[in-house]
Amino acid sequence: MPAKFCTGFAAAVLVSTLLFGEPAKADEDTTTGNYLFEGCNAFAQDTLQGITETDSISAIHTKINQNTKAWLCAGAIMGVLYMGELDHQLCVPTDVTNGQMLKVVVKYMGDHPDHLNWRYTALIFDALHAAWPCPQK
Repeated sequence: MPAKFCTGFAAAVLVSTLLFGEPAKADEDTTTGNYLFEGCNAFAQDTLQGITETDSISAIHTKINQNTKAWLCAGAIMGVLYMGELDHQLCVPTDVTNGQMLKVVVKYMGDHPDHLNWRYTALIFDALHAAWPCPQK
């Protein structure tokens, strides 16, 4: 995808979220894997849905909420990867795609439902570290 499209799309998602997005529920912890799992999974399975003119307001809110979680998941993976590489704890080969990393994270989440209550950054780090640890020096 061209960089301009990605930037424009990200801006559109942000604006849509600010205008139409549902705030997190009061009892919902937005810092855990439980919060991101649906969005990560939808992104990995390529099942994110766009908004159509026939959607109800409720359907629009649901789609925006899921899309927001999906993009948050993707951004969190990139952030954790960057920090893990700086600390020489993650050694992801250069030929591994973002999609592959996303699928590794989603599989890890599915295989470890008891870890979904962890902070999503710790959960993502564990998933990436299990797949691509740096060799011991």
